[in-house]
Amino acid sequence: MLIPTVEYCLVCEDVRPEPFGKMSILGFYGQTPSVNIKIKDVGGTIKILFVLGMKAKEAGKYEFTAALYDPNKQELGQVGVVVEITSPVQQQVLAVGFVLPVQVLGTYAFKLHMGSKRAYQTTLQIMHAAPADFNLN
Repeated sequence: MLIPTVEYCLVCEDVRPEPFGKMSILGFYGQTPSVNIKIKDVGGTIKILFVLGMKAKEAGKYEFTAALYDPNKQELGQVGVVVEITSPVQQQVLAVGFVLPVQVLGTYAFKLHMGSKRAYQTTLQIMHAAPADFNLN
């Protein structure tokens, strides 16, 4: 079975299901690899959701393992996810979330594997926010 192609990866805090198969993206951080998450203090936790748009050359059920790594290459969490692609023409959306303890600033890596093969990899930055970042004006 061929590995599906990831066409995009959005990063947000959460999604909310809507009627007619839609979803609302909440707390949008950006599209990888150009994601900069600004935090007030190291030592807290943040919720990160990766929303991946996928296409496959053949219909089927695809099982993945998603993992998140800190700047020191330490695995912070791993989750198994399944996406069913019913038509090779239609794009499917896969959402994978983590509650992340932020102990260090820097470049974090997200990796998606199908068995022993890497299906997708990307990065994001977690950095200190400036006081002006907390103003809504």
